Amino acid sequence: MNRSLQIPKLPQTTLLLLIFALGLGLRVGLGRFSLVGVDLTSAYYPPALSLLGEMESSFGGWEQWHIRLGVILPLSLFHWFTGRVDMAIPMAALPFSILQIAMVFYIGRLLWTAKVGLLAAFIEALYPVSVVFGAKILPDTPMACFVTGAMLFFYYGCQRQ
Repeated sequence: MNRSLQIPKLPQTTLLLLIFALGLGLRVGLGRFSLVGVDLTSAYYPPALSLLGEMESSFGGWEQWHIRLGVILPLSLFHWFTGRVDMAIPMAALPFSILQIAMVFYIGRLLWTAKVGLLAAFIEALYPVSVVFGAKILPDTPMACFVTGAMLFFYYGCQRQ
């Protein structure tokens, strides 16, 4: 009586969607309870509101904020979309964080196999630093996403030559 546990095989797309759901759930559920450095909400929100025309520019001017547009533009967009500070802050970083998981999957699939890509995406979805920073309005998440995208497109471009 040797009974082995039979695990049903799921399609690659279903597994990838489950990994995205896991990553999104962790970032929304745990990201807002963690404290990282100082509270930059008060620092990034005035330029975002000024960009929307909802606040006078009393934040020191655009001379010091033009380098932070990768954070301010998504924050302005999601504030315009939701109208609420408590929803706009985590939503501004979430697209970058989820895109990071997708790009890690594609890098793993390009370099090795789809199974390796799924494992890499799963690890990225659970990686504590990505979970903590994935729902914070800090420049780390967009920067990591852009660097991963640059690596992905570089490798993809080298492969096509």
